[in-house]
Amino acid sequence: MALTIAPSAIHPVDVWGALPVRVVTATPAAADYTTGGYTLTPGSGIPLGSPIFGVITLGDTGGTGAVVLKWNTSTSKLQAFWSGAVAEGGAAAAELAEVTAGTDLSAFTFTLLIIGINP
Repeated sequence: MALTIAPSAIHPVDVWGALPVRVVTATPAAADYTTGGYTLTPGSGIPLGSPIFGVITLGDTGGTGAVVLKWNTSTSKLQAFWSGAVAEGGAAAAELAEVTAGTDLSAFTFTLLIIGINP
């Protein structure tokens, strides 16, 4: 499975200079996180007609624990890391340790700013 991507109802489309940007919501499916992160491409539900330059997390709702998303430019994947002392199930997690494969992040909904490259 992958993230379910939907355009945000709040200002979903814009351009910064020559860079197209899109605000989207991303909701993981149950227990679908894979080591290395979620693959994101303009064809994966993101309304962007160019390659992805970067991803900025604007916020999140739901879920337990604290998860930080990071765009990995070398793999074009969105990685998830634990940012607090508690991981899923209440177990201790190292600060900014990558979420383990199979972790259920489906209680979270992330608001992301997707930045494209001018084609």
